[in-house]
Amino acid sequence: MGWARIRGAPRRLPVDRRDLLDPVIDVTARTAWLLRVSRLASWWGSTTAERFVDRLTEVGYPGRHASQVSLWESGRVTTSLGLVGAYERALDLAPGELLGAVGGMQQTARIHAVDRQPADRAQVFRRLSQLDERIVADIATGADWIALAELLTDPRVTPPAESTVRRWAYTLSVQMLRSGHFDYSSRWTALSILLADPLFAEPVEAEIVSAIAEPGVPLARNGWDALSQATRPGIARSLIDRLVPGDEERSLGLAFGLATMIGRVELSRDDVFRLRPRLRLLVDDGSAAEQEMGYMLAGRLGPTTMSELGHPPAPVWTRRSYVEKPPHYEQYVDAVRRTSGIEHDAMIERLLQEALSEVLLEKQQMANQLIGASPYRDAVALTAVEVATSSPDPIARRGAANMLRQLTPDDRVQLTRLLDSPDPHVVTTGIVASGRGGVQEAAARLTVLCTDPRYRAEALMALGMLGHQVRVDSAVELRASQWWMRHRGDGPTPGSQVV
Repeated sequence: MGWARIRGAPRRLPVDRRDLLDPVIDVTARTAWLLRVSRLASWWGSTTAERFVDRLTEVGYPGRHASQVSLWESGRVTTSLGLVGAYERALDLAPGELLGAVGGMQQTARIHAVDRQPADRAQVFRRLSQLDERIVADIATGADWIALAELLTDPRVTPPAESTVRRWAYTLSVQMLRSGHFDYSSRWTALSILLADPLFAEPVEAEIVSAIAEPGVPLARNGWDALSQATRPGIARSLIDRLVPGDEERSLGLAFGLATMIGRVELSRDDVFRLRPRLRLLVDDGSAAEQEMGYMLAGRLGPTTMSELGHPPAPVWTRRSYVEKPPHYEQYVDAVRRTSGIEHDAMIERLLQEALSEVLLEKQQMANQLIGASPYRDAVALTAVEVATSSPDPIARRGAANMLRQLTPDDRVQLTRLLDSPDPHVVTTGIVASGRGGVQEAAARLTVLCTDPRYRAEALMALGMLGHQVRVDSAVELRASQWWMRHRGDGPTPGSQVV
């Protein structure tokens, strides 16, 4: 039947009307859509706006009129992260579940709408002290980290000592690297807020680099990607100079970050000239993944750069017709219609198009995060599991598997189906998804996959995310094992709901 039919026909839902291949997105409309469908799918979807405003007051967001609910959920105003956090609390969602997706969009689009912090300095001091206590105890949630970042970047707040900022930035970086899903995206958002502030950019950038340079660090690409959120002069040149083949994690992360900066039109003419020979190095001497990223960035820069790199055949997924209707698209759309009862939700349909395409990597990532924060998550994730494990189309399998790195079905054990696929890409992605999704049931299967050289590195990382130790066979593996022993702490299992 679907939650929309239970509560009556919804008002027209917000939609992003920008061109599908435009690198710029309508953050305001996407945020409004997420708030609207999240409330609609909850118990509060059947209540009046007046009652929901009372509920927001109960969770600490007072003084609003009922008419503003329509304003927030229509896409006519840019929503602050403070309000998004209040929706999380009002709808009994996990801290950071909505904030990670919305904050990531806002930071990537250089939008930072905030509620003013308390004018009472004593109250601010108490709040900072409370947050620091949670950080020291390793129980800070993604929402806590975002609250800390917003407090620190309020110009009325006296900045703490640089040593304190560095301690927080390093701890936050490590937590981001060991986390999955909204636990990851909310921490990534907090780092982005700090990187965008001129006062904190330099020490925070230094601590991110320090964290991802540690021996055995997992998924260092996420740290390199985060550096693209910095606003300091020369950041583009700094990232370009690091883009050399030989370290796939670094190359992939920098490529993601530079793609974001290209989409924001932040590269100068000199930056583009400097980037071209780096792309040539990736294409000539890099791994298969580095070569693919080199061509992807070249395509974003235009035909001149593409011709310098040898004009490879354009992959099928770059065609507009493919993006508009990727394989199994109707299967995904049918699943979301069944779960909601809404015949035509143009926003979720557009997000599916973006999530199943690799034309604009930053949009693909943000679309996946937004779907993962929405009440459509389970339906989309289960469909992706089915496509990844049964589709005869290798590109469709790859798109579905990649989606599951950021989406987890309610029944997380479903992710273990990927581990039995004959497609190595699906298996590798399933290993990472099982670790980031906190699928403890996958541990025995991952231990077996450790005996296969194709999957050993990813399986060891996933087992580390799940808190399991495995016998190591080399100095490299020993360093990775030691990283997890040092940094896993008592924090949340990746992908878990933090309370």
